[in-house]
Amino acid sequence: MDNRGSKKETALILSAIFIGGIIMVVDLMIPLGVAGGVPYVVLVLLGLWSPDKRFTLLAAFVGSALTVFGFYLSPPGGELWKVIFNRSLALFIIWMTAILCLRYKRSENALKQHREQLEKLVNKRTQALHESNQQLENYQNHLEEIVQTRTKELEETNRQLIHSEKLSATGKLAASIAHEFNNPICGIRNALERILEKVPMDNSHESTTKIAINECNRVAKLIKQLNDFHRPSTDIMESFDIHKTIDEMTFLFQKKLKDRNIHLKKNYCQPTLLIKAIPDQIKQVILNLMQNAEESFIEDRGEIVITTKKTDSSIKIHIKDFGQGIPENNLDKIFDPFFTTKSDVKGIGLGLSVSYGIVENHGGTIVVDSKFGEGTHFILTLPLAGKAN
Repeated sequence: MDNRGSKKETALILSAIFIGGIIMVVDLMIPLGVAGGVPYVVLVLLGLWSPDKRFTLLAAFVGSALTVFGFYLSPPGGELWKVIFNRSLALFIIWMTAILCLRYKRSENALKQHREQLEKLVNKRTQALHESNQQLENYQNHLEEIVQTRTKELEETNRQLIHSEKLSATGKLAASIAHEFNNPICGIRNALERILEKVPMDNSHESTTKIAINECNRVAKLIKQLNDFHRPSTDIMESFDIHKTIDEMTFLFQKKLKDRNIHLKKNYCQPTLLIKAIPDQIKQVILNLMQNAEESFIEDRGEIVITTKKTDSSIKIHIKDFGQGIPENNLDKIFDPFFTTKSDVKGIGLGLSVSYGIVENHGGTIVVDSKFGEGTHFILTLPLAGKAN
């Protein structure tokens, strides 16, 4: 672009020199007063094609100089006052033409700048409109994704709630059946105890009868624990032995752990340790953690270790299994409601979420440490009796 402008400027200068030379030769050949210097206006008009206003001013000065120069060197002729008038008129016309050319070029430049500004403004507004349309389109797509996500979540929540209602009804039915079983079991146990007391028998039969009585007691205890677990929460804080509660909940898993060859090891810090909490809610937490520990074993063998440790104001319950563990990308989500990696038959993803809420309401904490393929370690912290809010 700069080379093209430079060539154009050079061509205008050469044209001005050529035309100026012709006009000067003609002006010097004809008698004084005929041409009068007016043709030098052509030099000024050439400035309309030059982008530089200095060309117009230079042409006006050169035309004026040549007009005055012609006054002295042209052949004599005509009256003096006419000659002076013609030359003066030529100078006037040259400079008026120069002024008009400059004003025209100024208006042209202003119009060009205004056009450029207008084009920039239009481009800016077009770009802003394009960006707004793009943002609107992105927001619309994002809104559709949100609606689809929320719809899926609502459908999943509805499905899980229906499943929860089924589980609740199943639990109530199980508690009702357990209650109905309790009376016959107690009757059988009483009958066996009476037979043991009144009927003479040899050692083998006596031993068998005692085993039957113990099994009746075990079933009765299991039924009582099942009823206690399904009894609605009273929301009353009580002081109770946490070790006894752990024993009661692990008793529910005794047969399943034995069948799967999973060894349960307990390391209690002392025989009795009182905490102040809502008993059935703490039982639910222990039950949920035990169930997760038992289900973490893919094969029918392994070990679960329960350890309690006492501090000045709290007790820490460590429930550690050596099962398959939790993948690292799932660790941050295990306490989210309805998050589960189990099948629909085994769980709906509420156990750990509910347990987390129960522990927080008791002023405690629950944290997890797990490595996939090595096992999972839950640490439950609860305030001791006298320290709870």
